[in-house]
Amino acid sequence: MKKSGMKGGIWAVCFTKTGACLLEKVICRLGLTGIAVEGFYKIREGLDKPGMLQPVEDSMAAWMGKAFQEADGILVIGAAGIAVRSAAPWIRDKFTDPALVVMDEKGRFVIPLLSGHVGGGNELGKLLAACTGASLAITTATDVEQRFAVDVFAVKRGLWISSRQRAKEISADVLAGRPVGIFCAFPQRGEIPGELNRICGENDLEEFRGKHLIYLGVKRCRKWRERWRKKAEESYIWFPPFWF
Repeated sequence: MKKSGMKGGIWAVCFTKTGACLLEKVICRLGLTGIAVEGFYKIREGLDKPGMLQPVEDSMAAWMGKAFQEADGILVIGAAGIAVRSAAPWIRDKFTDPALVVMDEKGRFVIPLLSGHVGGGNELGKLLAACTGASLAITTATDVEQRFAVDVFAVKRGLWISSRQRAKEISADVLAGRPVGIFCAFPQRGEIPGELNRICGENDLEEFRGKHLIYLGVKRCRKWRERWRKKAEESYIWFPPFWF
């Protein structure tokens, strides 16, 4: 989850006075990490001292629509059903939808519901759990199994995934323990994820004929692209020429 550089920050809403107390705590504690949180409440009797929270004048569905347009992440302190029903008309694409996370008003549990990887929902959930002491419930398979996730790998390094379908297939291969290769057209810094097999030359590549290969390079390098395309059923993840 991005911090001070977030374009829209986090929009958060609560429905009870107990939830409002929790939300004000979240706003203060996430603020210390550089994450801006816009707090809202939708409580029939209102709040005696709204403090840093703003009232929701529209329906929850309308509020959620605005949040989907303007926020990078959305926190609903209340029932998961309210979050799901309010968000349903606005859900489009996990690569563009904001993260959606729910917490109960006592701050006991936090659950990422949407855009756990690309949108940073799981990361936001971890931050919320850390600042409130809530138990985090993550349901994405690669996280549960503590395995490599190609979309998280790409997002953290500013990479572009050229094939969503191949990205899904790579995650399935990783979870099933099938070999996945990785080749980088540029000098690299840092460790390769343990589930991947580094491709260093023609001999290594032969082992991955008919299997998935992650190619890190620039889209305009046609010479390299065509060379490796002939050798394996690859999934391309392009990135600008800097190290990762």
